[in-house]
Amino acid sequence: VVWDLLNDARVGRRTAESFPLQSVVKLGIALAVYDAADRGVLELERPVALEQRDLVFGASRIADDWQRGARGPYRAGALIDRMLIESDNTAADVLYRLVHGKATINAVLARKGITGINVRTNEAGVRADGLAGRTFAKGGDNAGTPDAVASLLAKLQIGTLVSNRSRTRFMNALSASRTGPGRLRAGLPPATPLAHKTGTSGTRDGATDATNDAGIVLINGYGVVIVAFLNGARGSNRDRDAAIAGLARDVYAITRSALALRENHVALGRVRHRNACSSCTARRAHRRPDVPSARVERIEWHLDGVDRLRNLAGHHTSRRYVSLPRLQSIEPGGLGWRN
Repeated sequence: VVWDLLNDARVGRRTAESFPLQSVVKLGIALAVYDAADRGVLELERPVALEQRDLVFGASRIADDWQRGARGPYRAGALIDRMLIESDNTAADVLYRLVHGKATINAVLARKGITGINVRTNEAGVRADGLAGRTFAKGGDNAGTPDAVASLLAKLQIGTLVSNRSRTRFMNALSASRTGPGRLRAGLPPATPLAHKTGTSGTRDGATDATNDAGIVLINGYGVVIVAFLNGARGSNRDRDAAIAGLARDVYAITRSALALRENHVALGRVRHRNACSSCTARRAHRRPDVPSARVERIEWHLDGVDRLRNLAGHHTSRRYVSLPRLQSIEPGGLGWRN
């Protein structure tokens, strides 16, 4: 899914189909914890004691520290940061336990108007699925649609998901995420703001159940949600990551182009107003009259050329804004354009 929040326009492929989430499910866990904090049910700064059953080895520095004798306690807020920034599975399972598991998380998602995510187990359960060979097709993992994950991220960006305080912490943690540097992050120019969460399964018989990245990209200050899920993909880690990076690269280029058109459109409207307005005309009588008219000709020539190209492709240019130009669909090889 690619969702242009400025124009509330989205395109996608298989967007209502369920995919294995892997660690993208941690968005739902974080939401449940922040919701509990907003309602005064859970204090984020209170110490939390780890239990042996919380430990998930293999993708957890907290579990590794436990083995070396460093056993906390941790604060709930710090555990959210470890879960989202490092994708620490032990942190995720402690928080999963604190909010009373899948029933609470699914209920919070439903109350927030996010349908299409089904949390069925914690990270220890997902790891057990992988060790037993239970792929997503065989009932393993947690499930979610691209539309549902995009909805969660859009609500987070717009500010309707959690309180302002919780939103700031949530966004800061996602922005600091260190996982998946070859995916969405690799397709964007350096320093482009990106708040995202990745998810990755193991590879079995040459196929990888989940190679995921879902996030909010800020392009010239405007938010675009990108949710990329690859299920059953073959090829190396680098190849799968590159496919997601290519999507981000295309979205960034197209959105920058759209915003440039929008700014030119706004500038043209201002110039046309000055030419038609009697007050503006009277003021210009005391200035050099040739300068504004020359500027109008240059702007109109530029936009006329762009409009001709867009009309040939059957695209619409709004007077108020310009939506993502040419972007019509997402295909297996990347973005699709209308011929």
